[in-house]
Parts: sequence; structure tokens; C-alpha cells
Amino acid sequence: MVEPQSHPALRFFNAKGRITQVPAKPDRKAELLDFLQHKFVLGREYTEKEVNEILEAFYDDYVYLRRLLVESDLLYRNPTGSRYWRPELPDTDATSGL
Repeated sequence: MVEPQSHPALRFFNAKGRITQVPAKPDRKAELLDFLQHKFVLGREYTEKEVNEILEAFYDDYVYLRRLLVESDLLYRNPTGSRYWRPELPDTDATSGL
């Protein structure tokens, strides 16, 4: 895992730690999503409200970020959408599906 201070996704953040724009290019979007997935602790389950609060700290459209994480298999959710968790995936393969 890349240390947060040197993560390539930091170029998408302003000085206040907010995402300025979600990149359109898949490889750059993967960098951002990799950074965001590491904000969730392995082995811990989160409610939808908790996920939203974590993501909203970075971007106003937290629903979009949540959807991207789930669709990229970087964040799993149960069928009802009431519980979310970070899957245990190797860092090198975590974003290969984008």
C-alpha cells in the first residue's frame, strides 16, 4: 500500500483535502478509488450512513463515490444495502476491473 502522503491520487485533492474532480480516465479514477478504499478498515462493517459520512468528507456527491467503489468491487455491500465492508484484495489487483 502507498503511504497517504505520497499517494498518486493526492493530485485530485485541493489544499483542504477535498476532491476537486473525479477523473474520467479509468487509470486515474482507479488511483482515486484505491485511495478512498483505504479509508475503510479491513474487517469492519459500516452502515450506509457511516460510508456516506466518510465519503462526504472528500466530495459532495458521496453517493457517486460510493457507487463507484461498489461497482469496482472495492467496497462490498449486503443485498439490502444496509452494511458495507472493504474486501480483502491484493492492492495490485484491487482496481484492475476499471
